[in-house]
Amino acid sequence: MPSRRLAQGLAAVLIAVSAVVAAPAAPPARAIIDGQESELQHGQVVVYADGAYACTGSLIARDWVLTARHCLRDQPMTVRIGSRLRGLGETRDVIARREHGSADLALLQLDRDVTNAGAVIAYDDAQRPINGRIVGVNGWGVTTEGGTAPSIELRSARIIVLNNHADPPRPEEAPPGGAIESDTVRGRTGMGDSGAGVIEDGRVVAVHTSVHDDLMYAVALQAVQGWIWRQTRQLPRWEPLQRENLTTMALGDSITYGIGHSGLSGYRDELRRRLVSEAQSMDFVGSQQSGNLPDRDNEGHPGAMINDIARRADSAVPLHKPNLVLLHAGTNDMDRGDAAGAPAALGSLIDQVIEDAPNTTVLVSTLVPSKNAAVQARIDAFNKQIPGVVAQRARTGKHVAVVDMNEVTTGDLADYLHPNDRGYAKMADEFGDAIRAVAQEGWIADPDDRICKDTPGRWLPRGKIASGTGHTDDESVQFADINGDRRDDYLVVNSRSGVVKAWINAGGDQDGKPGWIPRGQIASGVELGEQEDVDFADINGDRRDDYLVYDTESGAVRAWINIGGDQDGKPGWIPRGQIASGVPDAIARPVFAEIDGDGRDDYLAVDPRTGVVRAWINAGGDQDGKPGWIPRGQIASGVGSIKHGPYFPNIDCDLRDDYVVTDINGGSVRAWLNRGGDQDGKSGWIERGQIASGALPDRHMLAFADIDGDGRDDYLAVSLEDGSVQAWINNGGDPA
Repeated sequence: MPSRRLAQGLAAVLIAVSAVVAAPAAPPARAIIDGQESELQHGQVVVYADGAYACTGSLIARDWVLTARHCLRDQPMTVRIGSRLRGLGETRDVIARREHGSADLALLQLDRDVTNAGAVIAYDDAQRPINGRIVGVNGWGVTTEGGTAPSIELRSARIIVLNNHADPPRPEEAPPGGAIESDTVRGRTGMGDSGAGVIEDGRVVAVHTSVHDDLMYAVALQAVQGWIWRQTRQLPRWEPLQRENLTTMALGDSITYGIGHSGLSGYRDELRRRLVSEAQSMDFVGSQQSGNLPDRDNEGHPGAMINDIARRADSAVPLHKPNLVLLHAGTNDMDRGDAAGAPAALGSLIDQVIEDAPNTTVLVSTLVPSKNAAVQARIDAFNKQIPGVVAQRARTGKHVAVVDMNEVTTGDLADYLHPNDRGYAKMADEFGDAIRAVAQEGWIADPDDRICKDTPGRWLPRGKIASGTGHTDDESVQFADINGDRRDDYLVVNSRSGVVKAWINAGGDQDGKPGWIPRGQIASGVELGEQEDVDFADINGDRRDDYLVYDTESGAVRAWINIGGDQDGKPGWIPRGQIASGVPDAIARPVFAEIDGDGRDDYLAVDPRTGVVRAWINAGGDQDGKPGWIPRGQIASGVGSIKHGPYFPNIDCDLRDDYVVTDINGGSVRAWLNRGGDQDGKSGWIERGQIASGALPDRHMLAFADIDGDGRDDYLAVSLEDGSVQAWINNGGDPA
């Protein structure tokens, strides 16, 4: 990833692990009474103990379930995922349990990832539903007062929040004020619903635990904020797609094309409506056009068998290089083709797509149903084999996942094969949930048609792009990507308190129009020691720079992971504690730069006298007493006596930061392009020579940051007096 700072630093993370205590006597599990059949899965799963129904839970990651602590049993536990009918869906064994010490919450680790990426639901531990808000809860419990048998189907209730900071009826259920008290609007919980997620705006915000005096109680996740992340490393997903540029190919047959839809748009228009406001950008690609929607491109071929689709994709995929492929193929094979050979053909098609677009993610849909009984029997057999076909590729590290379309029923068909508008809307829901899930896992690669081109050109003068803020002597200007949109933002950091104010990059000032969006204070700071200072670097590879406090002498680093920065009174950083213990013989502060191109900034120890660089590759940072850095040793031998530097901006179009030194007086820059760093006696740098002749005015400092988001860092002159910024956009640097 591009470097963003004049000098970059390393950070740490406090991993607080909640104490595991023996669960008190369990209240009876409760479930939905007088509710109605749930139309969607809502991420809910069935939890079994020794084969018997125990509780409901929420699948918050492909291998983690959130439920109530009192649901745990001293027996083997399993989970059923992906079906609204109890007893169906994928089965996973529980291999580990994490119990909260002061709340009725538990996390169940599954023996392997579920194949249906769309089955995951986000959780939100940053806020609680306001009083008077109507929220949802779903479960498989009894459906009538006095009943004892759990429901066969998932049922739903609508409940209203009466007190979002209630004391729990039993002290072991939640911390004081940590419960949400609700009453019925339509349906209420009954025997069998403990552990169910309380859902607001498509996210789990609480876990249902009990009923007392006819009122329902749930543990607010905000009351235990950070606990889920510390146990699972699954971040809360407020806006999982906000950093993604989706170049999407809908690949398949007439269902992809949109046959049966009133506007011939199929699922594509509904999917676009759901995601266009979330993603950084969304572009459908393909050789076909159909439907009444703004972007009609697709790769749907009516009547095509899987092998026909493969022949069409053979030219379309390498031409468009999508970073996301939505594949629904095989319906025609089931209707009138080689049904027995279809699974192998599907596997070959997936392999072909990945070979032609190696950075793509392929979401493989199960087939929607048919009203023809014979065709449906073949569809059932084919759908059962799809998870195995996908798992075979996923085990080799390919980004392939299943999207289960079991929400679409024969009542959602326009004819005997094609969905109607309601059926296509359900397909859009399933694809949308799956896209959010894989985006959360970091599967969505940058589109291949990058603006950046590796051709030496020049620097494009932009003039003054920021007027400055008139900062105090205790404040300094830094640049870091706070929101993950690939453009570095303008920060003012207080060196005493660590407080950070931010202005989000909207292109920079131009033609008299402001180009920065004020965010105000995004970090309240931490207590800094005499030898400590603040820096920013991407520690976890999510494209958002994290908040680091480093010790200038020992090189030790503490980190706070960026989940959006403080906003509206809500914390936006998760403490990780110490992530690096430092380098005993270092003679300068640690520097952070992306050496190996994996998206995570690495730890560098630099000798400022000679430019010699030693590196420790980021493997997640120190955690739980385990080292999180891989020593690489010396990666740069230096360039002799240097006037200023080295610094590590990204000069060219790859994902690795380069090595530059500058003339501090005139601001001229010489560069060595990173080709992996020195290793095994072989040079890992290509000398590029002078790439900038110098344009640094008096009383200005030189900085590098990516202002336009093209992947290359630009040349900035920052006023030491008022923080104003002049910019020269990197168009390849001066010709060699």
